[in-house]
Formats: sequence, structure tokens, C-alpha cells
Amino acid sequence: MDMKALKLLLKGRVQRVGLRRFCLELAQELGLSGRIRNLPNGSVEMIIQGEKGKLDEFLSSLERAPRPISIRDISKEEIEVDPSLEYFSVEFGSLEEELQEGFGAMHSVFLEYWGEFREFSRRTDENFKLLTEEIREVGRKVDSVGEKVEEVGRKVDSVGEKVDSVRDEIVETREEVIRELRGSREDFREFLSREISEMRREISEIKEALKREGII
Repeated sequence: MDMKALKLLLKGRVQRVGLRRFCLELAQELGLSGRIRNLPNGSVEMIIQGEKGKLDEFLSSLERAPRPISIRDISKEEIEVDPSLEYFSVEFGSLEEELQEGFGAMHSVFLEYWGEFREFSRRTDENFKLLTEEIREVGRKVDSVGEKVEEVGRKVDSVGEKVDSVRDEIVETREEVIRELRGSREDFREFLSREISEMRREISEIKEALKREGII
């Protein structure tokens, strides 16, 4: 088995942010051994050992540690494997230091979440304003469509009025034609009656003249 041991010095935002707990759980998951402790200068010292492939995986995950952890620099030194390190452990400080560590970690997480919440609130406000403006724009478009519909309605009413006017004119013209036809028919009937009467009178006179002459 290819065993390897490294001594790491982590710098950055590495204390009071839950880094030691993260490394403990990661090492236990990968079956690595070692120890980790906070240093007075704000950095973190760690000894980690195990199979080379598992160590590489550990380092890769460490570089992608979740917020609020922010590792700015990792110094690596290869050392001899220590058989006495069977498990991975956290070297705790005094009770006061650990209480400060715990409260500091909670405070860092709180600030991280608070920042995310403020960003979410800002985006929500922007999205709400954008949605409000889109709703107003839709309202303006609906009003515009309504105005166009009203304009079409007015044009339809105007066309309807013109159609009614033409229809009235047609009806009036038809009635006038009927009246004229009726008048013409009456005049023709009177004319025909006069002509027939005149013809009868002339026939009677012709008959009387023929009788006088003894022709009939």
C-alpha cells in the first residue's frame, strides 16, 4: 500500500468558520488519519496521512471547501508517516478558545446567510419591480387594444348608419316608383276609356248614317 503523509499550513479565513469540523468529517469519510489545530497567528496546521489517492482526493475537496471557509493558501510539506496516528482528530484549545471558536463559526455562518438573504431580497425587489413594469406594459397594451376596438366599433357604427341611410333611400325610391307606376296606370286607364267611348260614338254615328241611306 502506497502510504504518504503531509504537513499542511492553511491560511485565509480558516478559523471560527467550521474548517476543523469539515476536515474531520472528510478525513473520516476517506479513511485518513492525522490531526488538526488552530495556531495563534490565525492559520491552521494539519497533519494528514493515508493512501496517496485518498490524500489527493482530500486535497481536491479541501480546495473546494464550502463557505464561509475561504482558504487563500495551502503550504504542503511531505513528512514521515506516523504509525501512532490511527485516526484523524481535532486538537482542541482551552474551553474559552473553543467557545470563541464555536460562536465565531456561528457568527460567520450567520453573516454568510445574512449576505445571501440580502442579495436574495435585492434580487426579489428587482424582479418584483420588473414584474410590476411588465404588468403595467401589458395594461398599456390592453388599453391600446381597447382603444382600437372602440375605433373599429365607431367605424362599424358609421358604416351601419350609411347602410341605413342607403336603405331608406332605396325604400323611398321604390315607393316613389310604385306611386308613379300607379299614377301612370290610372292615366292610361282613363285615356283608354276615353278612346273606347269615342270609338263607340263614331261607330254609332256610322250606323245611323248607313240606316238613313238604307244600306242596313
